[in-house]
Amino acid sequence: MVMSSGRPTELSALHSGLLGAMTGTGWCAVVEGLPGIGKSWLLDAVADQAADLGFQVASGRAAQLDRAAAPLTTLLTTLRHVETGIQPALDISVFDSKHLGFMETLRARLAGYSTDRPLLVTIDDAHLADDFTAYTLRSLIPELSSERVAWVLTRRRTLYGGPAQEVLDELLTNGALRYELGPLDDNAVREVCTSVLGAEPTSDVLDFAKRSQGDPALLIDVLTGLRDSDAVQVTDGFARFRTDCVPKESLSSVEKRLRSLLAMTRQLLDAASVVGRPFTLHEVAELVNLPATALMPSVYEALEAGLLVESGSALMFRHSLVRDAVHDRIPGPVRAALHREAVPVQLAEHRDPSEIAAHMLAGDLPSDKLVSRLTGLLADSGDRPELRAGIVRTLIDSHRLAEAGLVIAHPASTVAEQDTQAELLLELAELVTFLGMDIGVRTLTHRLLAENRRQDRTQARLLAASAHGLLHNRRLAEADRVAFESISLAMRVNDSRAQSMGLLCRSVIAWSRGDVGDATALARQAAGALGTDPGRHVPALWLARMLIVGDCFDEAETTLTAARPTPGNRYPAWSVSAWHAGKALLHLVVGRLNDAAADASTAVALAGRPGPLQVRPFSLLAYVSILRDDLAAARRYLHNAQEVAVEGTSDAREAAWRRATLFDCEGRPEEALASFEEVCDRVLSGPFYVPEEPQAAATMVRIAQRAGARDKAEVVVEAIRTMSRNNPGPASISGAAKHAAGLFRGDITMLHAAAAAYSSSGRPISSAAALEDAGYAEHAAAHPARAATSLRKAHDHYVQAGAERESTRVHTALGTPPQARSRRMHTAAGWHSLTESEMRVATLVAEGLSNRQVAERLFLSPHTVDSHLRRSFAKLGVSNRVQLTRTVMPILTGHPEKT
Repeated sequence: MVMSSGRPTELSALHSGLLGAMTGTGWCAVVEGLPGIGKSWLLDAVADQAADLGFQVASGRAAQLDRAAAPLTTLLTTLRHVETGIQPALDISVFDSKHLGFMETLRARLAGYSTDRPLLVTIDDAHLADDFTAYTLRSLIPELSSERVAWVLTRRRTLYGGPAQEVLDELLTNGALRYELGPLDDNAVREVCTSVLGAEPTSDVLDFAKRSQGDPALLIDVLTGLRDSDAVQVTDGFARFRTDCVPKESLSSVEKRLRSLLAMTRQLLDAASVVGRPFTLHEVAELVNLPATALMPSVYEALEAGLLVESGSALMFRHSLVRDAVHDRIPGPVRAALHREAVPVQLAEHRDPSEIAAHMLAGDLPSDKLVSRLTGLLADSGDRPELRAGIVRTLIDSHRLAEAGLVIAHPASTVAEQDTQAELLLELAELVTFLGMDIGVRTLTHRLLAENRRQDRTQARLLAASAHGLLHNRRLAEADRVAFESISLAMRVNDSRAQSMGLLCRSVIAWSRGDVGDATALARQAAGALGTDPGRHVPALWLARMLIVGDCFDEAETTLTAARPTPGNRYPAWSVSAWHAGKALLHLVVGRLNDAAADASTAVALAGRPGPLQVRPFSLLAYVSILRDDLAAARRYLHNAQEVAVEGTSDAREAAWRRATLFDCEGRPEEALASFEEVCDRVLSGPFYVPEEPQAAATMVRIAQRAGARDKAEVVVEAIRTMSRNNPGPASISGAAKHAAGLFRGDITMLHAAAAAYSSSGRPISSAAALEDAGYAEHAAAHPARAATSLRKAHDHYVQAGAERESTRVHTALGTPPQARSRRMHTAAGWHSLTESEMRVATLVAEGLSNRQVAERLFLSPHTVDSHLRRSFAKLGVSNRVQLTRTVMPILTGHPEKT
């Protein structure tokens, strides 16, 4: 019984009652709760307990039709299943329910039966029992209170009473025990997760399950959907999301409940799901074009089914997941039409304009009509800066960035609205700079700057936004000048937001010119200008990226940790996804592929609707899949990236480059070269893929050479050499230049120098790539011993990072017996094989902390904790937390410095 572990308090009390009944203390319990709260599961668990104690169990369920059937239908159906091994069967069906001695005969037969064997009678949904059953139970249960008979009845409160409800109330008044089931607590949710999924859930799976808010039916639905769709996999004793699946609820129980409702009730719920928030019956009636009185029976039915609840004088869905499930099942065109129809209804009801705007957005209108209606709503609403802000941020969350810009630029009538325009435009510029897009920000700011001549905060922010608009148009010199002007004005008027964004613009310009040192210095100033403001962390994300470019991984980790989104902070919704993408990048470059995949998957999921924000994490997931030798997953990710990429952006070029890498792995050099040529202009005009993958330059050279395009390979060698010359500090950039040139010229010394540079920068996968190329070059030069040494080193780096495709390729080249490979891999085991981070995580877990508590203690993401714990399990040869504790605690006792 999957739910039994979720109700320990109630089960313990009912178990004690069963023990009492065995000694002749009869009793009755009434279990109450909303539909789906777990009443039936609790009955099943009690029945199992009773059977284990030697009880005979008679179980039945009342139904609506019982009231129209023959008298005593509910009780007869329940008791007919009683079997005896001691005396003749209890054949209630032969009794005449109209006979005056019926009740006494029934009582005597049950009392006599229970003398030899205790009896448990359970009736689910007892509030639906027929009238004769209800009246019989009112007399029968008290009269058997001194016999070995226990009764457990379940019910839910209904709008209409009736004899059964009255009898149940009377039983409670006369001493029956009441158990009202509420939502499951967090511990119960975890236990149900473990039962359904077959392993302890990782923190991200548990957080996803908690969206059920403790509703057992929804929880089971969500978990079963995840399990049956293979969205979760069990490894190292934990159930975790597959990195190639974006989890989604599957609420079959809602669908089943909907099928049992009248057609008019389903229509009511469809309309209510479109309204969303608490709604009045009049609003829904207007939406479906029916009088409110015609919907009253449907409202009663939806309330009794537990789908709707009262909210003051309005109604609302009992659970947001139920509302979403109902809303999502409506065919797309119908759903859009309903949202469009809701606009005039909301206008007539004088609803908040932001709600009306949300319906306009959901109505799937063409861009020009949408902007026209939204700006018309702004004009009709008067001076409402917060309305403009709400509309714009909803548009941004829906990835309708061009429309957001047009709503921002709609003429403002007050100074307050002008200030809001500048703030929103800067927020939009921040996003499009992050995405590398051009949606006409410069054009939008041009008129606003002309209208605002004041030397104030609004002007400073407009100048900063204008600088970003020029940056998007590749007018770098002019962008740098305007950004400097915005910084100067921002400092005079003491506006840290405009100052930070001006500095961020100048940092991106420096990066576009290939100056890593200047870009990093300006990024530090941009992040520092905001101080401890928790609402803005994009400058910190950009700083982290520049620090990764410069091989400053510890500082990048610290920067990301400080910018970590926490509940209550005022982060733009899209920037939380961007934060996980930044973490994924850091994990990738230092060789933590599992962590990179986990954070990239989270970035995709948190991006919300499909859009350009998902291109980078999809591309990163594709690269991780290539390294893991899962080319099918890589193809899926790249297809997803291509579907949402915006042509001409840096992210679209990244997706094209990953396609080139995939084609190269599949032995398709011409197609690889074609995809590579899509990004050639980026190679010539600025830095390319040095942060994510320094060995990308060498990969480009290899692709070009395989396709017979030596001229293009030479272009790459010269481009990365120029970048290295202009940035003498980062070892990885120097390594990238040596790697590309060494591969192009077959220079063994240069390839080893590249491997050493990568290694000193802390990039194991890059170092392994250079060592592998050096090994092949040494083999070609007839130096087999040195070739084997280089290839073994490369193999070990690949194995440690989890790059299965690369390690397998090198293993094949070495011709090493599998046993030898296995021995080498197993040498990295035991406590001292753990990294410092893995030791810290393992220590805290051994002390009894949950993954989430460990994450909070060490300022890590739950995904990172999961990954460290997973690797610790493998190195210590354990499969669960109990074994880990048994292994680690004796070590800690002898090595207190590790605690």
